[in-house]
Amino acid sequence: MVEPPEGIEKASASEIVDWATQSFGSRAAFACSFGAEDMVLLDLIARSTPRDLGTIRWFTLDTGRLFEETYELMQTAGALRPPLEI
Repeated sequence: MVEPPEGIEKASASEIVDWATQSFGSRAAFACSFGAEDMVLLDLIARSTPRDLGTIRWFTLDTGRLFEETYELMQTAGALRPPLEI
């Protein structure tokens, strides 16, 4: 198990994404529910993940009861940051 560095609670979101990428590489994953906060984090991951260290994967759980707008947002987000794992 990888221990987070001391002081990480004071780190910026970008610094935490960088730490996760460096510590876990392509094993890092982000669970996305497509809420406002998740979309901000997904954009941050897309902008800051170094390609040479691997990509942070992202996934969602499709309950079959999501709103049509959520499925549309999945398609839009997936086009910007593939692949989405469902």
